[in-house]
Amino acid sequence: QHCSVSLPYIQQGNWDYVVLQEQSQLPSFPESQFMQESYPYAQELCSLIRQYNPDAKIVFYMTWGRKNGDPQNGQYYPPLNTYEGMDSLLHARYLIMAEDNDACVSPVGAVWHSIRDQYPDMELYQSDGSHPSYFGSYVAACSFYTSFTGRNPLDIQWNGTLDGPSAD
Repeated sequence: QHCSVSLPYIQQGNWDYVVLQEQSQLPSFPESQFMQESYPYAQELCSLIRQYNPDAKIVFYMTWGRKNGDPQNGQYYPPLNTYEGMDSLLHARYLIMAEDNDACVSPVGAVWHSIRDQYPDMELYQSDGSHPSYFGSYVAACSFYTSFTGRNPLDIQWNGTLDGPSAD
């Protein structure tokens, strides 16, 4: 859908960055499904972006695994039953799409993974276990800040409503 719906926006040109994000679960689905339902459309979008925005930087938004995996789909594809399984597939698939399309990745999911490991009390998720909390959104924004500017996110002066230690 994005290939057709986004075309007028891509064609207007003048974009510095174009961020591509797949539906949150699909890149973690079985490889054949990913290769049929996501991969070719990522290629098509990248081609269109380059055609109309030759200087734009294409950035794939690496998403994260659900807090407790995706057991609803895990019954059909067991790696999705856990956060680790789902997250590792998302990580790999976003890297594949970026590499094969000469694009970059904002590694939000990888940053979340690191925070989950190092600071397990920091709540990245809303109560649904899928969408980001305020802190999770801040982490995503910091990842994009670094992806766009190449600067250290610790240099960001604005913390929103987070306390200093949480933002750092």
